[in-house]
Amino acid sequence: LGLLKHCLFLANTDTRLHAYTSLIRATLEYASVTWHPHNANLTCLESVQNKAARFISRSYSPSQSVSELKISLNLSCLSTRQKLARLSFFHSLYHSDSSFATSHLYPAHHISNHVDHALKVLPVFAHTKKYQNSPLVLSIEEWNSLPDNLVSIIDSNSFRTALTSFL
Repeated sequence: LGLLKHCLFLANTDTRLHAYTSLIRATLEYASVTWHPHNANLTCLESVQNKAARFISRSYSPSQSVSELKISLNLSCLSTRQKLARLSFFHSLYHSDSSFATSHLYPAHHISNHVDHALKVLPVFAHTKKYQNSPLVLSIEEWNSLPDNLVSIIDSNSFRTALTSFL
């Protein structure tokens, strides 16, 4: 981010935003589907985006809300983007014929007509906190909480679009 600040000092907002999203944010989110930063690490990553929002908009005033800046720049929270990526990846796994899906994703034993959807997956019991916050366990938990009309979408692009508007 420091290098961008130095190189793009006189650049306009659109150029700064494009540079941030293609260079910095892409690095922050790289492979987050598989390693899922939790709590402290996620806070550090979010602070980088907050600093970037101030840099992009050239608003360093402490009275200016960073949340408002991110909304005006259309920068969603990294945690939301990671959840979107995680669920999109899980959707592609669920609807694939991969050996992983057939050997690790089982239908739930009990599906309530009032609360659950028909594609509910058997939750994985995690013995440790570390495993409890792993991407697979989180994805299954989040997948099971999605509405029926969303999980029944087969096409990956349509699912991602619908999920974006849902989140």
